[in-house]
Amino acid sequence: MNKVFVIIGLTILGLSSLGFADETMTITTYYPSPYGSYRELTAHRMKIGRIYSLPGTSVADDNLIVEGRVGINTTNLEGILNVGPLPVNNNGNDASLRVVKQDDANSNTFFYTGFFENQDNSYFNAGVYASYRGTCSGAQACWAVHGDASGGVEDNYGVGVFGIGDLGPGVRAQSFRGNAIEAVGGNVIINPGNVGIGNITPGAKLVVAGGVRANKGNTGANDLSNVGYSFEQDGDTGMFCVGGNAIMLSDLIFKTDTVERMRIANSGGYVGIGTSSPTERLTVAGNVRISGTYASNQAVDIAENMAWTDKIQRPPEPGDVVVIDLQKDENITLTDEPYNSSVAGVISTQPGLLLGASLKGGAVALIGRVPTKVNNDNGAINRGSLLVTSSKPGYAMRGDPEKIKPGMLIGKAMGELKETDAEGIIPVLVNSN
Repeated sequence: MNKVFVIIGLTILGLSSLGFADETMTITTYYPSPYGSYRELTAHRMKIGRIYSLPGTSVADDNLIVEGRVGINTTNLEGILNVGPLPVNNNGNDASLRVVKQDDANSNTFFYTGFFENQDNSYFNAGVYASYRGTCSGAQACWAVHGDASGGVEDNYGVGVFGIGDLGPGVRAQSFRGNAIEAVGGNVIINPGNVGIGNITPGAKLVVAGGVRANKGNTGANDLSNVGYSFEQDGDTGMFCVGGNAIMLSDLIFKTDTVERMRIANSGGYVGIGTSSPTERLTVAGNVRISGTYASNQAVDIAENMAWTDKIQRPPEPGDVVVIDLQKDENITLTDEPYNSSVAGVISTQPGLLLGASLKGGAVALIGRVPTKVNNDNGAINRGSLLVTSSKPGYAMRGDPEKIKPGMLIGKAMGELKETDAEGIIPVLVNSN
């Protein structure tokens, strides 16, 4: 076969102490290839481009300088260096661009396999931009950037992806439909610093602008069957609900198995167990068992709510002495009869334990120390005096022991009322027995 020798105007740098000398390289091609097909091209150093072909531009041995864009396996030259796709390899080990830095046995650290630097001062620039434009479905995993530091032979502190930021983030992730960041296996550690979710200026270790839900990985009806903790904006679900006002919060709700178990009301801070409408500091719908001591710091009596018969046109008041209403079942009333034998007790000022709280009426102290209204109808009252009803409705007086019969005794005075005092309030140890 005939050979055709073609002289190509490709400049290869020649160096000498006298200056620069252009060299020409003869490339052999074989007919009939019209553009030339070169099986092998070897040079110690090479520069491509009109600028680099001018005298005064040098390149060291073993280097290649290109003035324009470079395409490897592609004719689409959008960037400076463009690498096209390789044929499909079922082993999945081929990469369009592979850069390897071998161990040079140097004890120094912080060496890079690749170094990308962006010096543009305009907005939204990146040192490295990676994108994935394929199609992933099912159990496939597709990454725009995949960092793997697990290939070391030692127990080293390998970091898959490492980023350093100044005022901006060291690493920023965004996903339009999937997860922006996934951590599979291992721990997520932020030390030092704060975490902001939905907040770019977190002032605490964790600041979340929005709802938070934690579960065991499986969800059931309303996503609540396996919830560990849930902070929601939906008033019908979750453990914690944010109201319409950004400042005011709604009730704090605790649920298990989608059923409300406890609530702390936003209004008044009342706590309800078994009820969604607590009316006291603690409202329990159900039984309560206490294995220890029930302690009350201030209240010192046990009382029971009883229905009230309004015979004197006023509601019962704390300290009122009341008797059983003989005209109506399960009712109490006032009396103006001295030594009344149907004494029920004294209206409590602040019961330590209140029975029958749902009834309307008066909280009658059954036992304990109670502030009681007294007068001097039968003279001064001394500590230890026995007390009975007086002629003034709601008031007690000192009783004569020889006149007191069963059912008349209110209790024993634990304070004094001087004879010069017409009436007053003193503590009484109530014992209507």
